[in-house]
Amino acid sequence: MAHMAGTRGEIDTESSAVARLEYKGRTIETRPVAEDQGEEYPRVAFAINGEWDVDGRPQYGMPGQSAESVVSDAKRLITQVDGTFSPYVRAYWYQPGTVEPCPRTKGAAYGQHIKPVGAVCPELRCVKEARVKARRAARATGITASSLSNLLARGGFTRAELRSDGTARSEGFSAEGEDHNRRVVILWRGAGPADSLAGELPRIAEHLQGKGFRVEVSVSGRYLVVFARGAGGTGEREYTPGGAGVVVEQVASVPAPNAQGWQVQLARRELAARTDMVDIEADDDGALDGFQVLADGQGVMVLRVQRGADPRKGTAARERWDAALDQLEAALAEAGFTHLSRNRVRVSARAPRPQAAPTIARVQAVGRPDEFTERVRFAAAATDQESEHPYDPRQVGGDVILHANFAGATLYVVDAAGTHVGRGYRDRASATEALADWYGLPLPVQINHEPSRRDWT
Repeated sequence: MAHMAGTRGEIDTESSAVARLEYKGRTIETRPVAEDQGEEYPRVAFAINGEWDVDGRPQYGMPGQSAESVVSDAKRLITQVDGTFSPYVRAYWYQPGTVEPCPRTKGAAYGQHIKPVGAVCPELRCVKEARVKARRAARATGITASSLSNLLARGGFTRAELRSDGTARSEGFSAEGEDHNRRVVILWRGAGPADSLAGELPRIAEHLQGKGFRVEVSVSGRYLVVFARGAGGTGEREYTPGGAGVVVEQVASVPAPNAQGWQVQLARRELAARTDMVDIEADDDGALDGFQVLADGQGVMVLRVQRGADPRKGTAARERWDAALDQLEAALAEAGFTHLSRNRVRVSARAPRPQAAPTIARVQAVGRPDEFTERVRFAAAATDQESEHPYDPRQVGGDVILHANFAGATLYVVDAAGTHVGRGYRDRASATEALADWYGLPLPVQINHEPSRRDWT
C-alpha cells in the first residue's frame, strides 16, 4: 500500500463516515475523502491507533483504492511489524505501551527511533555505543600499578629501585603488568629467582586483602596478582596465609597425545629455573610481560612477549626489552642449548641431545602380512636412580603402517587411540621418532625390534 500524503484540506475525524475496527490490539480507522474536500481524486484516509497525520500530513491509500483494500493493507503491515521488530518503524504501528522513544535520540532533529519498553535498544548505533560503554566500564576498575605502588609505599613496604634496563638496583617490591586497569602484578625484585613468594610479598598480600583488594597467587607461586576492590578475579588461587607455596604447573609430567615437544618442555623448565621472567603459558594465561616457547624443528624459539607494540630504539623501554632477551639467551646457553641466534623479538636455539637415548621404543610386526603394520610401545630408559619404566600401551603408543597402491607407497602413523599423527616419513625409524615426539617423549629414541607376531593363517 502506497501511503500518499496530501496537502489539501483537513479530514473530519468525527464524521459518521469514519469506520473503526480492532485488529491485534490496534485501532484501524478509515474515512473516504471526496473531491469537494480538497482532493483531486476520491481517496480513503486512514489512521492507526488514532494517528491520522504523519509529520503534519494526512495518510491516504492509493487513488481509487477502496476502504476494504486499505484496511487489508494495514492488517498485512501490522502482521509484518509483529513478526520482526524494527526501531525505524513508526511507534503507532505497534500495540500501545509496547514501545517507547529511544532516550539516546529522543528530541533529536535526526535519527529518532523507538525501542521495546524496558529492553535494550537494538538500533545499530545504540548497540555499538553500549558495547563501547561496557568495555570502558570493564576497564574502569580504578586499579593501576602506580596507585597500588604508592599505597604499599605509604604502608611501609620497601619499593625496589630499578635501573634503566629494568634490573633491580635494590631489593623490594615492584608493581607492574597492569591490564587496562583490571589487575596489577606485584613481584619481589633483587633477590634472584625464587620458587615461592619472596621477601615481603606474604605481608603485602595480607595488607591488600585487609583493604578489600582481591589478591591471588600466580600459578608459579612466585608473585601476586591483585584485582580491584569488589572484583571477582579468576576465582582461583586466592592468597591464604601459609598456603602460598610452590604451585608450579608440571610441564607434561605424563605423556599425552599432541603434547608439547620435549625440547619445548626442556626450555620452559630451564628458563623458569634460571630467570625471574614469567612463562605466559605455565605461570599465567593472561600475563602481560614474559616469554613464550615454541617448537622450531628439533630446536626452540623463545619469543619475548609484552602487551603493546615493540618499544622504539633508544628508549628506556627498549633497553629493558633487550635486557630481557639477553637474560633469555644467557639462560639457554647455561642450560646447554647450542646454535643460538636472535633478532629483535626472539631467541632461537637447538636443544641438547643426551648421549644415551632417554626413550626406548619396542617395535613388533603385527597383523596380516599384507597390512605391513608395526606396533610401537614406549618406555622411559633406565637411569642410575631408576629402572626402566614402560608406559601403558593403551595410552602411549601406536602403529606405523606402510600403505601401498599402484601409485606408490607411504608410511603413516596413528597413535594408541587411532588418531592420525602424520604420513610421508622416509623410513620406519623416523616414523617411530615422530610418534614419540607426538607424546612429548624426549629424543633420541632407542628402537628395539621384537619377534614378529604376524598372523600367517
